[in-house]
Amino acid sequence: MARRFGIDAYREINGNLEDSITDGDIKSMKKHGNELQGLLEVFEEDAILDDGGLAIDLLTKALKCIKAHHGAASLAVHTLCGRIGEGKGLGKLPNDRITTWYRQDDNWDIRPMSALRMLVEAAKRSECPVNEFEFGVAELEQVVKSELSTNLAVVTASDAFAGLKSFDIDIESAHAAKISEDLAKILPLAKSISGFKLAATTWVGDEMFQAGLSSQQIANILDSVSSDTLRLVKFRNFVCEQEELRRFLDRHNSTIKELSFTSVVVLGSWDELLEWIGANLHLEKLELKALGTMDENASNDENGGDFPVKWACPEVLQGEEQVRLGLMEILEKKRSADDKRLHDEEEGEREESEEIEEVEEIEEIEEVEDEIPV
Repeated sequence: MARRFGIDAYREINGNLEDSITDGDIKSMKKHGNELQGLLEVFEEDAILDDGGLAIDLLTKALKCIKAHHGAASLAVHTLCGRIGEGKGLGKLPNDRITTWYRQDDNWDIRPMSALRMLVEAAKRSECPVNEFEFGVAELEQVVKSELSTNLAVVTASDAFAGLKSFDIDIESAHAAKISEDLAKILPLAKSISGFKLAATTWVGDEMFQAGLSSQQIANILDSVSSDTLRLVKFRNFVCEQEELRRFLDRHNSTIKELSFTSVVVLGSWDELLEWIGANLHLEKLELKALGTMDENASNDENGGDFPVKWACPEVLQGEEQVRLGLMEILEKKRSADDKRLHDEEEGEREESEEIEEVEEIEEIEEVEDEIPV
């Protein structure tokens, strides 16, 4: 997997150099000065590889080798998050076994569609079949849209994705919403995929928020999937309207055999959606874990809002008959639990109302007693 440096690496090294100058640390000044010079040369080489088309040439050669030895390739575009280097040294950067670079500025610009453009162009030139493709944007990255890169990728991807069997999207950023339109242009080109996975989580510190993408952007991505061979679908960590999920599943109801929902929150009713699934899909496997519901107003919260988890324990149903019967049992248990919860809430409200009435009666008696002359 290829990695490209961002401006943050320069900022970090330059900051270290400034600190060493302030401290008068000659040894540290020399070390960071060499690192900075090496990084500038890396940037220069990166620009030459990209602008001159050499990066695509190198990728083409690599894919030709993969084709010769393995017959097909799996491609992935992942933005960089966390540390890079891993103590191995990177080109002209020092190989001192302890040097690692960290991304510190959340405004680092990344261009995933540029990387996608280069990969699909290389795949087309090499004539190497692509059977799997992954597209991931890391947490809190600042994505820069590139209309040119997107358009070039769309033109080329129709050939590169002709034999694609699996498309995996894992977006862990609210900023990644900017590329949902690009994905909606790319996905229709994957006309023969049998597997589709979609996740959209946002991590902030140690806390996870649902709705890394808005429900409408999720819907746009789902609407763009156009395959008549879709068999495996896995959804994880996003918020979507019940009707949008139903519409997606309905379009592929004759082919989907394995379906998975993990930490998926619907704007609407899981009861209705699961009833529809049981009546209209012929599934061989169904996985349900930590499903939740949310009203439309809560979904507009910038952090996605809190949502009640309905089923914390995983449910895995296998076999068409077991899926059908299992769904009936799940819905029966859920409705029973919902009725009990509603009864408990009403009972609690009734007891609270009675307590208030008792207090008011006591206060009235005390007022009357105060008015009686002694």
